Amino acid sequence: MNRPRDGWLVRNVEDETFGTRDAGLVYASTLTAKPPVLADRANRMRAGSAFVYHCAEGRRGSLVAREFRDAEQAGCLQERFVAVHANAVDPSVFAGWSGSPGAVAWSPFSNLWLYGETTAVPEVLAQGVAVCLGSDWAPSGTKHVLGEVKVARLVADHLGWTLSDEDLVRMVTSSPGDVLRRSWQRQVGRLQPGALADVLVLSARRGANPYRAVVRATEADVQARGRRRRAPLRHARA
Repeated sequence: MNRPRDGWLVRNVEDETFGTRDAGLVYASTLTAKPPVLADRANRMRAGSAFVYHCAEGRRGSLVAREFRDAEQAGCLQERFVAVHANAVDPSVFAGWSGSPGAVAWSPFSNLWLYGETTAVPEVLAQGVAVCLGSDWAPSGTKHVLGEVKVARLVADHLGWTLSDEDLVRMVTSSPGDVLRRSWQRQVGRLQPGALADVLVLSARRGANPYRAVVRATEADVQARGRRRRAPLRHARA
């Protein structure tokens, strides 16, 4: 436990060191942090680290919304800050994420099951904040992002949000990859030379829209998945 290592079957972003033995690339917390800890994380983000913080998870306007306000007052609203959930805060609060905003991790299935409402994604995006889609923990979340992306599609359609299938696919690939690159200094989530090549191959009918194929895919459609860490990706076709 005192020597985080690379090579897990599933990436744990706060444990990836890429051979540097630098365990401080990404910090994460699922518990409410006190102001001194938040201030420390703010300083570490200024030095290049990222901070993934579960905060303000609940109904809008409830007491837990102060967790996000505390993070703001501590100076955490930076480009390397990832607020997990943040569905309890009023969408206008995100306007305070000035400069280069970070990201919000969205888990609609868990939010709706536990609280009956979810993060106001269009308002978040309108402020230039990136949105990353992910499953919450096992008791109230979907099994994986192929399940969560279907919930996101249903929620967006039900609420009349203009989110395309491409928007949703980006939320599980390039958007989180771009956010992590700010601290990892290694690209992920994109098929391009030099990137960390996390690849998922799905079956689809010839000529099908690729983004819709991902949104509709199930476990039975998974043909291959893998990682290649050392060599650059020289040839790739989406």
